[in-house]
Amino acid sequence: MIIDLKGCRNLERLSDKRFIESFLLELVGIAKMKAITKPNVLYYEHEEKEESGVTGFVIISDSHISIHTYPFKKSLYLDLFSCKIFDSKKIVGYIKGIFQPESITDSSSKDNQAEGGFSLEADNGWKASTDAFRPEIDFGLHSAFFLFYGWTASLDAVFLLLD
Repeated sequence: MIIDLKGCRNLERLSDKRFIESFLLELVGIAKMKAITKPNVLYYEHEEKEESGVTGFVIISDSHISIHTYPFKKSLYLDLFSCKIFDSKKIVGYIKGIFQPESITDSSSKDNQAEGGFSLEADNGWKASTDAFRPEIDFGLHSAFFLFYGWTASLDAVFLLLD
């Protein structure tokens, strides 16, 4: 899911590296995911002041969460990509409460759930399925598995397969 927030009322939070780091960890918990790295967060000062802001990401067992804030524009962009099913409405509600935007655009028009599909499990524990793939927003190695084999696999599953 990709979320764009405009007109954020809580500008201090958009500029605070420590807050964004805590926010990412909290978001991992709300999404019921597992962080496999600590959040990597930095403040980037651009030549054009309004382009400055906080950028951060955390790698989760099923992919990643990234965030880019633009305090001078009162904007925030967040990407939560996962092969694991999560409650996108809960995520959006949490983000709205934290940053208090005037407007929000959410690319996930429905919960991160697909109907139908199939799953596959190999002897070494590798699992894949078509259930969570959404071609309109999914990309990267996960999509390659779907496009070439018709399977969606978490990063854990990819590592097992490649091991």
